[in-house]
Amino acid sequence: MASVKHMKDNKYRVYFCVNRKRTSKVIEAKSMKDAKRKADGMEGKLAETGRLDGETKEEKNGLYIVDLAERYMEYLRNKPKGIAEKTRQKYQDLLDNNIIPYFKGYKVAAIGVYEVEQFQSFLATPEARIKKKYSYQTYSQGTISEIYKLFYAMMKKAVDWDIVEKNPCDKVEKPIVDKKDIIYYTDDQLVELLDLIDKDTQAELARADEMDKRINFHPYTVQKIRIAALGKQLIANLAVKTAARRGEILGLHREDIDLVEKTIHYQREVLYTRTKDTYIKEGLKYGDSKLLYVNDSLIEMISNYFYELDKLFELSDGVLKPNNLLFMTLKNNKKSKIGDIMFPDPVSEWFKLFLEMHKLPPITFHKLRTSSLCYLLNNGMSIFDTAKIAGHSSTQTLEKYYAQIYKKNKKIAANKFDKLDDMVRKVGESKIISICA
Repeated sequence: MASVKHMKDNKYRVYFCVNRKRTSKVIEAKSMKDAKRKADGMEGKLAETGRLDGETKEEKNGLYIVDLAERYMEYLRNKPKGIAEKTRQKYQDLLDNNIIPYFKGYKVAAIGVYEVEQFQSFLATPEARIKKKYSYQTYSQGTISEIYKLFYAMMKKAVDWDIVEKNPCDKVEKPIVDKKDIIYYTDDQLVELLDLIDKDTQAELARADEMDKRINFHPYTVQKIRIAALGKQLIANLAVKTAARRGEILGLHREDIDLVEKTIHYQREVLYTRTKDTYIKEGLKYGDSKLLYVNDSLIEMISNYFYELDKLFELSDGVLKPNNLLFMTLKNNKKSKIGDIMFPDPVSEWFKLFLEMHKLPPITFHKLRTSSLCYLLNNGMSIFDTAKIAGHSSTQTLEKYYAQIYKKNKKIAANKFDKLDDMVRKVGESKIISICA
């Protein structure tokens, strides 16, 4: 049995016997009576869990969803591989905006099958949306599925941590996400897009040339217009011709490009989160890096961009210090300063406005990567080589998300044997003719 000794003021030392060894712990209490009450509780915890800081069944039963959410996020952060900052922020947003508000005041042990079903039903209503300007719309099936997967994973961990005996989600049907056709630009649409970007770039360069002729424009200001135009053109072409993600493109350094060997070495990403702002992450989403060969026109475009970039450094009179970034911030703003890595969102915003201005079908900037991969598959590249260009370790992702393209190409491959059958048929017919003769 635990014994208590008063030390001074509100401090008391509690003595325990653990594994036949005497140990003690200093606690704070209002009185000797309060100290003995706390000592009894500590002794009970020690008997049940074997540790003074262990968690009793009663304490676990008293945990709320908000407590479970906090523990789950801590668990993800402390995993050996950790969790990407963007993923962490995404999960935290889903918890703060959807899961915790709905289950406010709920103890984990009190959540059963009925509560989970009701939660699912609520997610499918307009009231579930946090952004009120879209309050007339419901979440997409994909978003509902993401929220539910996170909730399911939390409850599964609650079972592992002995907070509850069973996961109520196991008895509830998972949200169904209808498989949609992938959105991408066809070959003709890609041609039209790149042609319009080229024409817009030439128009901006012509405007810069006209400004050069006037004495009231500083050469550095004019050169920034050239770099801004050429930069957008290059970013779009890199997305189409290397199937790179936005962050991978913005993470390029000059030394990543070999103009002689005609290669581009993607090995880092530029990302943004509210907690870290704009930052560089070494390595790519799927692997450490990828080395790609590119065509002559892209190398020529990059070479010209290098030349104009060097002129920009020269004309800046030290305002823009030379660095190894391929793309950088050209004027100070809330997100970054001159010469810093680029805040990623303006690229997508420019692309959206460009499509609207030229009345092209609306797609996101990321869909240029999708369009690039579809172009390769449609034009005879094997799914294995296409997967390598995409940066995937296997063909599974392409087979899953690009199924309609892959099936079409498998049919084309199967039909190639028609030619072989025709050749066999002709040989057979010629033998028959020779025999008859």
